[in-house]
Amino acid sequence: MKKFSLGRHSKLKSEKSISLLFQSGKTLSVYPVRLLFIISPDKLPKSSLVGFTVPKRSYKRAVDRNLLKRRMREAYRKNQELLPEIIPNLEMMFIYTGSEIMDFAIIERSVSKILTILTEKYI
Repeated sequence: MKKFSLGRHSKLKSEKSISLLFQSGKTLSVYPVRLLFIISPDKLPKSSLVGFTVPKRSYKRAVDRNLLKRRMREAYRKNQELLPEIIPNLEMMFIYTGSEIMDFAIIERSVSKILTILTEKYI
């Protein structure tokens, strides 16, 4: 049985990596979620790192931003098996782009479609 966890070791935290991701990352978008990703040029292979963000400009209340980030995190956690484990140094950032708060089912469908496209086209 495969463990579906999203621990501390798989979160994208480095400010340098995040700025590099926003500067030179590739984009995939399936409404209401956009994915920025880059295959890091590090020499040592490491596991995939992932981050989640919701723009403050669109959602002023932190409660709403946190709700959407929780939903995206859970959708990724449940569908992370769509990414093959042979991908070293993959860094990803999921960005919520919807204009209203969507149900979890819609967000999960969007995240799973993005991960499927990512594995088919780019990896």
